[in-house]
Amino acid sequence: MSALTTKPSMIELDNKCRFMIMDAPKDSNLHLYLKECKKQNVIHIVRIADPTYSKDEVEKAGIELHVSAIQW
Repeated sequence: MSALTTKPSMIELDNKCRFMIMDAPKDSNLHLYLKECKKQNVIHIVRIADPTYSKDEVEKAGIELHVSAIQW
């Protein structure tokens, strides 16, 4: 797989905060999501669903992973 099937959505608030909303990656396609995160200068990911990918791989990419107390 060389491209994401569902492209992340970008939301920008007052030119100060930007949010990238994306599907839950899996270990098999995490590299594609991390590539998009790097392109958009993402420095934090907040996971609100059950884990479907490696926290270690996200952190190796230089992105902090935060786990929400609220699970959907």
